[in-house]
Amino acid sequence: MESLAQGILSVLAENKQVYLRLVPEVVDFTKNEAFQLQMHTESGIAEITVDQENLIPILGILKETVFSKDIMCVFWNAKNLFSTILRYTKKLCHVACKIIDLKIIEAYLGIREDAPKSFEEAISRKEVLFRSRGWETVYKKIHLPLILDVVPELENVGIIDSVQRKLLRAYYEIGERKTVDLNVLKSFRTVLFLTLLDPSNERYFCLTGKIVCL
Repeated sequence: MESLAQGILSVLAENKQVYLRLVPEVVDFTKNEAFQLQMHTESGIAEITVDQENLIPILGILKETVFSKDIMCVFWNAKNLFSTILRYTKKLCHVACKIIDLKIIEAYLGIREDAPKSFEEAISRKEVLFRSRGWETVYKKIHLPLILDVVPELENVGIIDSVQRKLLRAYYEIGERKTVDLNVLKSFRTVLFLTLLDPSNERYFCLTGKIVCL
């Protein structure tokens, strides 16, 4: 673990930007299965296998390196990682870095793209967003709290199905209301909508949730 931390710090000393994504893209933490945390930097890709046993020490390394002050973390679907962290640590994860979630911001702007495949692509798409307008305030005041706190709590609490007598979990996606793919939603057994209004320009966006058995 010490060598991992030193390696990350040496890379970040030259470029304080990193692109993070999970493999698979959606980690189902109810199955307690291992997943890959991909860390893309100028120097290449580091893949860290994370499971229930090693998540806490790996989280400690992340907080001392990529989650520290002055680092910009470009994420794809950060919410899923923070929900998984809450699942295993029973605590919300608070970070000092700046988080830019491409998936959330691009969805809010009506951009439909797959996850970046490289550090260069992620940074390029981030720079395009920074040249755009109309998302920063909403992202800071609404999206970030949803990513870091609200949705992880919702996904970890669970829902009691009184008919089936089962505890169910909801997986939520954050996106602008008009970008919700209704064809995808038809495949969901149950769909949950939480609609919020951006007071600055009266644009609606929502959380859509898929109910899965625990």
